[in-house]
This record gives sequence, structure tokens and C-alpha cells, in this order.
Amino acid sequence: MAATAKSRYMTAVKWFTAFVCALLCAAAVCCFTGSSADAAAVTNCKVSGLTTKTYTGKAQTQSITVKYGNKTLKNGKDYTVSYQNNINAGTAYVIIKGKGSYSGTVKRSFKINPALIYKQCTFYKIASQYYTGSQIKPVPKIKNGTTTLKNGTDFTLTYQNNVNKGTAKVYIKGKGNYIGSCSLTFSITARPVSTLKITVPSVTYNGKAQKPAVTVKYNNYKFKNGTDYTLSYRNNTKIGTATVTVKGKGKLSGTRSVTFKINAKPIKNAVITYNNSLTYNGSALSPAVTVKYGNTTLKKNTDYTVAYSNNVNAGTGTITITGKGIYGGSVKKTFTIKKLGISATAVSGTGNKVYTGSAIKPVPAVKVGGRTLKNETDFTVSYKNNTEPGTATLKVTGKGNYSGSVSKTFKITARAINDVEVTVPDTVFTGEQVRPDVVVSYGNYQFINNSDYTLSFKDNVNIGTASVVVTGKKHLSGSRTVTFPIEKADISSAEIAVKNATFTGSAVKSDVDVRLGNVTLKEGTHYTLSYKNNVNAGTAQVTVSGKGSLEGAVTKDFTIAKADISKASISASGTYAPDDVKIGINAKFGNYTLKSSDYSFTAPTAAGEQTLTISGNGNFSGKATVKCNVAKADIANAKSSLSLSTDGKGYTVTVIYDGVLLTQNKDYKVAVTESGTGVSAVITGIGNYGGTATLSGISNELEAFENAVVTIGKVIYNGTAQLPSVTVKIGSVTLKSGTDYILSAYDNTNAGTATAVITGKGKYAGAEKKTQFTIAPAAISSASISCEDQIYTGQGITAQPVVTFNGKTLALGIDYYISGYSNIVNVGTATVTVKGKGNFTGTAKGAFRIVKQNNMETLVKKRLDEMMEGKWDRKIYDFWHSYQLGKYYNTLLTSPCTCHSYCETGNEAGCTCLIGRSHVLNNSGIQCAGFTIEVFEYLFGETNGTGENTLTIRNRSDGNWTEAALKKWMTDTFRPGDYLAYDNIKYGYPHYVTIYSVDTDGIWVYEANYGGRCKINFRKFTFKEIYEETDGLWHRTPNNYELSEY
Repeated sequence: MAATAKSRYMTAVKWFTAFVCALLCAAAVCCFTGSSADAAAVTNCKVSGLTTKTYTGKAQTQSITVKYGNKTLKNGKDYTVSYQNNINAGTAYVIIKGKGSYSGTVKRSFKINPALIYKQCTFYKIASQYYTGSQIKPVPKIKNGTTTLKNGTDFTLTYQNNVNKGTAKVYIKGKGNYIGSCSLTFSITARPVSTLKITVPSVTYNGKAQKPAVTVKYNNYKFKNGTDYTLSYRNNTKIGTATVTVKGKGKLSGTRSVTFKINAKPIKNAVITYNNSLTYNGSALSPAVTVKYGNTTLKKNTDYTVAYSNNVNAGTGTITITGKGIYGGSVKKTFTIKKLGISATAVSGTGNKVYTGSAIKPVPAVKVGGRTLKNETDFTVSYKNNTEPGTATLKVTGKGNYSGSVSKTFKITARAINDVEVTVPDTVFTGEQVRPDVVVSYGNYQFINNSDYTLSFKDNVNIGTASVVVTGKKHLSGSRTVTFPIEKADISSAEIAVKNATFTGSAVKSDVDVRLGNVTLKEGTHYTLSYKNNVNAGTAQVTVSGKGSLEGAVTKDFTIAKADISKASISASGTYAPDDVKIGINAKFGNYTLKSSDYSFTAPTAAGEQTLTISGNGNFSGKATVKCNVAKADIANAKSSLSLSTDGKGYTVTVIYDGVLLTQNKDYKVAVTESGTGVSAVITGIGNYGGTATLSGISNELEAFENAVVTIGKVIYNGTAQLPSVTVKIGSVTLKSGTDYILSAYDNTNAGTATAVITGKGKYAGAEKKTQFTIAPAAISSASISCEDQIYTGQGITAQPVVTFNGKTLALGIDYYISGYSNIVNVGTATVTVKGKGNFTGTAKGAFRIVKQNNMETLVKKRLDEMMEGKWDRKIYDFWHSYQLGKYYNTLLTSPCTCHSYCETGNEAGCTCLIGRSHVLNNSGIQCAGFTIEVFEYLFGETNGTGENTLTIRNRSDGNWTEAALKKWMTDTFRPGDYLAYDNIKYGYPHYVTIYSVDTDGIWVYEANYGGRCKINFRKFTFKEIYEETDGLWHRTPNNYELSEY
């Protein structure tokens, strides 16, 4: 069947099946096609079991049955259920959604009726209410289970009899989720007067009992006097605080007292008269005052007091009238103080003035009414034309308490030349006329040359005394002669030029030019020259020293350039040598003979005529080329030898020249001749060598060497590579090591078989002989065996030994093994036995001790482990065991003292002692005590106290403490910022101090607990711990510390 035909067939089957299923579903018969697209619709199902619900405040659900035809579907398998609007009263919905073989959604409604409010809810009693004058509307508390109902949402309220005292009623009507109605009652009682707002106005004193009106209100409701309350007064006549008592009646209950003020009569309402305009006279002005209150004239200091202010100077004065007695308050009044005028006769003249270069401002004397006025306080002065010579004007104008103005004139005359200061600066020789800048001044004013004066000079070239005549003009008058010295000039002020030079082999003198301004100075007249470092190329110095009119000295650098070596006369020759051709150089530069340090060259490498390139060094530069004849080396000067070849088939000639092995047929030729007396050879130099040499007398030494008798001595393992002692003999002749042979070996470290190699030397060169020898194992008894002490346990102890041989620690299992132990249970000496292996043989024994648990040496070692560098040996808590009373040095804050007697109160002999008779801190107020907190020497000993068998430790070393060492230890141990702590014995809490600086005899610390600072001083002590043995164990004695100062 074709694909398209098949497709049409399947489509037809699908539509037919759907048609049949639709018919069957209409007949309530289920039809399944096996595809979700063909699932049954739940909209065709029947839903039953829906019931009407009553509002509870919770979500409402239904127990429903869903049927598809006659089949009851299963919730969760065939459908799911959800709800909508299922809490509040009204229409709710259940939503059924198909699942599995069912599809689609069906929505069914059900009703939620409102609940009866009086049946469903709990009503709470309404509290009593106070009368307010208006309707009282409390909202009752109503709850449905744990939910509180809301007024206006869940219910509405109406009230009855809810204004006046008595029983009121509230009607509650359900709303929204509630229906039905009910009522509650509540009481309205008289309102306590204490809850009301009571206001009483202040009144003014009138000499009678006063009863001001009282306002009594609650919110906006006003209660009535006589109806709702009654009033009673007390203390209501005199000025001060009065009281009114409000007593409730009817709608009000209780009483309440309120105060009000009875004020004095206000003085401000009085009529006050006085003189309100006065003229300044320098004294306080107090105008008389009349005060009338109505028709009554009041009495000063009885009914009122008067005070004045701002009543001296011109301006506005103030009068303050303050009520007294039955009058109160105060009132201020003002009056005018007019300025006093200045007349022409009050101002005196100033006289004539002399020109100063600045404005001249004389201040005249001003007197008014016998009083001398002050400038800038009582008057000001202005000026006109008051600088230049001529007539000037001043004007006095009143100020402050004075008014008016007066003008006066005065004369300004030119200043005499002898009345001014003429200053001539220091001068020095210049080689020309010296014309210094002359300063003519008066005070801070400086006159101008050619405007105020003219200058003429005399004798002003050479050193000595010169003079200048100052003649005044314009602002100055007269003339004046002033002398001034011309001093020697310092050569450093001159301009010095030094030319560079070239190396000559002798001292070089440069061209030096010295100028002072425009004048060229002369050597010998004005200066002299001296030189330094002026022979070799480089930087030289010339010193120019002043002479005559100059002084001082200046040193200048100049350069001596290197000479060109090509300008030197050079010759060279030499003789060939294989490692270094010796060349002789003869070179001269003028009269100077060059040294080897002045040049360098590369020596030729062959004999014959060669070309040398010589480079300048040191004082020379550049290059020079010269011819050099190198003679051949004489072969007769070489060291030559003739020997039998190693293969025994010929002869070998060796030629060595200056330690260099020459090459046959390159450096020389050989002709060998054999005869009955031996072998001889003639060596002829070739190439770089010349001449001849003859060798003779060789025999068969190599064969004899190979047949020599070798004897080797005994060798025992020592851990290193060894060469045996060897004797080599040819016949009866014993060969010499280093001369006739060299000895070497291999496989010659460990025990076993090694090989000696004897290599011929000299006439035996080329021969070699090998011989084996034996290295025997070393005895293990020659090794050192040690074990650490062991603590007794009651059981066998197998200590691990440490075995060393010639400084090397041997390995267990490689160099030895442990073969057994003895005496390893009880206290005493135990034994371990080891047996050699590999490089070792035999057996050896080592011993170790089994000791008591707190053996003295063990205790000492433990203490040593505890005593690390820079750490405390023990807690300060134990310090009272260590120090005898009166044998320590202590500090309270920054005041050190030494206590010489027992301290009973903690404060004897002007100091505070740290320890009392009871060995506790006597004074809790001690800030810090400078007890010795480190001990430099520890003595561990037994109870005999003699020091016998004791161990002394000094800072973990055996060296004695010097003063320098002590100071270094302190500064190295204690660092600023470190914390120290000790226990307070009396109160049982730690005490802390902080180091902030370290001296050589102690440390300064801050007190962390109390504040302040103090010093802890150091002393050197011998500190002994004493032990005694009891029941086989060592214990510290009750007084286990002894201390002595040294």
C-alpha cells in the first residue's frame, strides 16, 4: 500500500472511532482510545454531594461524588479538586479538573450562609465609662474563636441612654459574614475631677480676698459651677500663690486643688515724669523721676527703686523703674545726653616741624572745661600739605562725647645734612674706581641721590681709606664728608679660566686667565699659582692665591689629556716560547721613557719577523705599529726523555719546553740509534724551534717494573676510602713512591676485597701493575654506645642505644643488631648487648640507668626544660617563698625605697612594704611593687645546704654574669608593649602591668588595673631550691627557696 493511501486510511479510522465513542458516551458508556487526546471530558460527568455551609472563618470544603456514567471516579487519580471564594459568606465554587483518562474542568457552586453573631461569637464585658458631657460609644470586643471581629465590617452598633450617669445599652447587629442581633449594657459613672482641665486666671492685688472665675472642662464640654462642682479659696488676699479647691457634685466626683497667682500692681501702668535732655559733662547724669499711680504719688525706695545705665557718655541714657512692695515689674525710660562742643581756644599750636620724608602728623593739645581730651577717643586730627617743606594745616574734629571742628597751621623746614644718617657699604678692591651705593636716610625714609643730594668721591681706587662728600639739595641742606675703607678683594670673586693641557711626562703648567670685572689681573702682582696632580693624564688642580690687593685662594680643575702613543719612538725584539713569547719594548716620548704600564700589545705566536700593534695605556692613547724580530727557541733548553713504547715494539721520545709538551715532526725531528750499549736519539728543532739535543742510555725498565714484587699491609674498615701501605721491589731495589710510581685504589671503602693500582713514573713511566687486597671489618667494641636514663616502671625496659663510630651514627640492622638486655626491671644499671654486622664484627655492651621517677637529676633536667630563654621560671604567686622580710627592694609608683624592718601596717619607714608578717599583701592600695621578678642563678641542691653536689645554671650557660651581660640580658628580654602578670595573693586575682620602657637596672611599667606608672627594679640574687628525700622520693622542703643578695 502506498504511503499516501495508508495515511488516508488511518485518518478515516480515527474519525470513525471518535464518532462511535461520542455515541457511546451519550449512552453513558466509556470509550478509550489509548491516547490522551481521546480522554473523556469531566464536563460530561455528574457531580453530587454539594451542601450549603455556614460561615466559620475557615475555608469550607465539600464531600462530593463524581460519576462518569455509572462509574464513580476517584479523587486524586481521575480528577483533582480545588476551591474558589470558599471562606466568606456568599457563593463559593468547587473546581473539578480531569486527570489521567479524564480531561477538562467543571465548576460547581455552593452557598456559604452568614453565621448567627450571637450564637457563633463570644462577647466581652464593656468596662465602666466616665461621664463626658456627650454620647459615649465604646466598641465591644467580639471574637469568633481566635479572630476578633471588626466594627463596620462584621457588625454595626447603635446606642441608648449613653450620655448621662446610669446604665447605657449598645445594640449589636451582624453584618457581612454575620446576621442576627443582640445587646450589651455598660455603666456611665461620675467623672473624677482629677481627669478634668481646670484653668484659673492670675489676678492683680487689690487688698481684698479675690475669687477669680474658674473654668472646668473635659475636652470641649464645660461644667457649671454650683451644678457640677463647688469652689472654696484660701490664701487669696496677699500677693503670691493662692489656692482654689474644686469639689465635684452630680456628674463629677472627688476634689482637686489648683493654684493661681495674685500679682503686684504693674509699675508700667504708672505715669513717670523726668528731664529727658541733658549735656555731657564727663560724669554720670541721673535726672530726677516722679512716679504717680492714679492720683497717688509713689515713694522712692518704698514703692519703687530707680537705676540708671548708659548715663555717662553722649547718646541715649536709660532709667529703669522697678516696682517694690505692692507694685511689681519694671519699666524702662530713655533720655538724651548731648555732645559738648570744642572751641578755637581749646586747641593749642604745635610749632614748626622738620622734613622727614613722610607725612608729618603732630597732635595738638585739646582742653575743654579743664579736661584734656584724648586723640582718637575725644577727637580726630586730619592734615593737609604736611609732607613737603612749606605751610601745613591740621584740623581737629570732635568725636565721641564732643562736637565741632578747629583748624591750625604749622611750618615744615628742610632737614640739615648733619641731622641724617649717611651709610657707606663695605667696599673691596675692583681694579677700578670704587663708587659704593651711599644711603642717606632719616628713620625709615631714604633720600634720593641727585634729587635730595649729590656725591663726589676721592682716593677710591686702591685699598685704604677713601672719602665721599654728600651735598644736600631740595629736602636737605648743607654738606658732609664721610670716609670709607677699600678692603682687599677675595680672589674667589674673580673670574678664573684655566686651559687644559697634554701629558708630557713631567709636571704640566696650564695657561690661567684671572679677571676682576673688566680688569685682567697679573700673576705675581695680584696672584700666585700652585699645582697638584699635574703630572699624569686626568684631572689636575691649580690653586690661584690672592696677592697684594687680593686675598684668599681658589682651586680649579683642569684636564691633562693622554699623549698620542704614535708620536713616541718605539723599537721591539724577542725570543719564541710556546706559552708566552718574551718581547722587549724600548719606547721614548720626548725625554720620558715609557713604562710597561703605558702600553699593551698582543705577543706574536711564531718566530720570525712580526708586526706588533702597540696600544696606549694610562697616560697614552691611540695605537702604534712596529716591526719585531722573534728568534727561534733552542731545543737544547727543553727537557727531553727517551723510553720504551708501551707495546714494547719501539721507543718514545718526550720533549717538554717551559712545561709545554712539544709535538714530534711539528716542533722537532728524532733520529734513534740502537747499539750494544743501549739506545740513543738526536732531537733537531724545526718550525719555531732550532738547535739539537742528544739522548742516550735507555734499558728495559718497563718489563722489570711489571715483574716487580708488591707487598700490601693489613687494612681495617674505618668508614673512609683507604690506601694500603705498599712495598714495591725490583730485585733487591725498593722503588720510591712518588718518584718511581704513584699508588691509587678502587672499591676501597667497605670491608671486603679492594684493588690497588701502581702506576710507573719517571723511567718507569708507561708501566702499570694491579694487586688486590682485603679490608677487614672493624670491631664493634671500638664504637661508642650510649642510652638515655629510663624511669622505673616495674616492668622490663628496653632502651634504644645510640651507636657512633668515628663521629658517624651507625644504623640498626645495617651496621649492628641488638642481641640482648640484662637487669632491665629494677632501679640500677641495665645492660644492652649489640653485635656487629656488615663493616663491623664482634659484640659490645652498653649501659643505661633505670632511675626513680623524681630522681634529683631528673628533676634538674625537667627544670632545665622549663627554663627557656626569656621565660619566667615560676609564677610570681610564689614570690613570698623567695624573699625574706626586709631583704627586698620595692617601689610604690615612682618613689623607690628599701624597707629595713617588718611591716605591720603596710606603710612603715616612709614606704609601702610588699610583704607583712603573714606573708600577704598588707595594702590593697599598692599600685605596683618593684619586687625582683627574675632570678639570675638557680642552685639545685640537697638538704645539707652546703652547695655540695649542686647544679648551678646561669641563663642557660656556665659563664659568670658581668655587669655588661646583665644589662644586655635585660634589654634583650624585655620589650616595650609586653605584658607582665602576677597573682594578688590577698585577693586572688591577677595583676597586670605593661612595659613601656627598659632601663639597665629595671623596667618602667603602666598599671593596667589602677592606672599610673611605676618602676620594677632588678637585683642579682642567688636562688636555691632545696629538696629532701622522703619515702624514696624527692620533695621540695616547706621553705624550699633560699635567697641571698650579691
